[in-house]
Amino acid sequence: MPPERRPPDDPIEWLNRAKSNLARATVDINLPDIYLEDLCFDAQQAAEKAIKAMLLSASYFPSCTIWPSWSLKVFEV
Repeated sequence: MPPERRPPDDPIEWLNRAKSNLARATVDINLPDIYLEDLCFDAQQAAEKAIKAMLLSASYFPSCTIWPSWSLKVFEV
């Protein structure tokens, strides 16, 4: 049974989603019709969502999906 849904700005929701991706990523590679890159994608998504949960719990990450202006300086080359 899936966990209870929480608001998108709740760190527990992102941890639940990370656990879901990790569960999918650890599926047996020898099962038919399973692509390795799909398992790797789920593992990467699990890591991203766990980091987002950590940042939200530290009140470091905005709850909106728009990047704040200070973050653009991080990506300048």
